Amino acid sequence: MEAPGRTKSDDTRERILVAAIQRFSKFGYRRTSINDVAEEARLARATVYLYWRRKEDLFVAGLERFNAHSRSLGETAAAKKGSAAERMHAMVMAKYGGTSDIVHGTASGHELFVANLQLASAVVEECLRQGEETLTRLLQQGIRDGEFDLHRSSARPADVARIIVSFAQNSLLDPHHTPLSYRKSLRKTLNFILDSIRA
Repeated sequence: MEAPGRTKSDDTRERILVAAIQRFSKFGYRRTSINDVAEEARLARATVYLYWRRKEDLFVAGLERFNAHSRSLGETAAAKKGSAAERMHAMVMAKYGGTSDIVHGTASGHELFVANLQLASAVVEECLRQGEETLTRLLQQGIRDGEFDLHRSSARPADVARIIVSFAQNSLLDPHHTPLSYRKSLRKTLNFILDSIRA
């Protein structure tokens, strides 16, 4: 049955996308085919091809969905009450910790992350930009509230945000991390950066 305001086509597209995300997450990019996605969605392969002509396009659509979810988690965490530093910690852990759960916590996670970088660079760049914008906004709030002081350095809030996001993103590439070790490293680095700019 269709949800109000949705067509059968919307529901089929959603069903395919959910099936693709499940298959890619479980088996990785290389070991997932359009056939596998069709089987997971309990649809004919031809039906999947009506919506996505190539596996790459389906993968990018799944990544866009994941990034929208990740952004929502980060924005929700950043909007909570607390100091700018507390909200930055919450945002970074929500946004990047969830990604680490997949990248470092599943057998195919690292391969998926590398595929993201290779196949969906525009989506990845947008995700990084959004993270930097949120952190910049929180840093600016912390400066206005007297929590942070950047006068001792030549850095701007956007520079500090870029450093944090770069560390979070690049640490995802380390295949030796576990979700726990990733979070611990991220928390420690974030504390170091924020302690260096506290007023």
